[in-house]
Amino acid sequence: MLSRRPDAPLAAPAEPGPLPDLRDAAERFERARSRNPEVMAAAEGVGLAHAERDRTRRERLPDFGVGLTHNRPDEGRSSWDLMFEVTIPLQQGSRRAREYEAERMLAAAQARREATADEAAGRLGAAWAAYTGGRDGLRLLRGSLVPQAAATRDAARSALAGGQVDFDSVLEAERQLIAVREQVLQAEIEARLALSEIEKLSGEIK
Repeated sequence: MLSRRPDAPLAAPAEPGPLPDLRDAAERFERARSRNPEVMAAAEGVGLAHAERDRTRRERLPDFGVGLTHNRPDEGRSSWDLMFEVTIPLQQGSRRAREYEAERMLAAAQARREATADEAAGRLGAAWAAYTGGRDGLRLLRGSLVPQAAATRDAARSALAGGQVDFDSVLEAERQLIAVREQVLQAEIEARLALSEIEKLSGEIK
């Protein structure tokens, strides 16, 4: 899948770029309702239903066909056959039933497209809320909780050096700092997953 040799060296890990500040909500929601892959597939279904309805309507009119065949037997003279065929729609009841079915199929395809567009917009709204909430949570963690936990750890180390606390207090402060850093990592992973979902739903990635 990666088109690489199994023994090829892996690329060095790089720091991910900063999370973007998304502001084009209306444009993305419009793209989710029109350019989303699932919505585009549903729109293809509408196009097929349109074509079937038009084909069914053409059955109201008489149709004709012309055929020309060149006969060349093994022995004897060659000849030409001309065929002319006329089709007259006499069974009006069955024709009307087929037209009604085609109309209902078109209405169902349009309803599926609208339902798919609404679902894509709803999923985009959920992903948008998860991304903005995760981004705000990251800002709080990095700007407040991580510095506080680091300051508590440093204060515990200084107090240990002065004989004011025991070593367990330093370990507890270190554990709290690690826990906060894990929260930062988890929040960033969730925010980036939400960003990927936003880009997929708005048709930016396939």
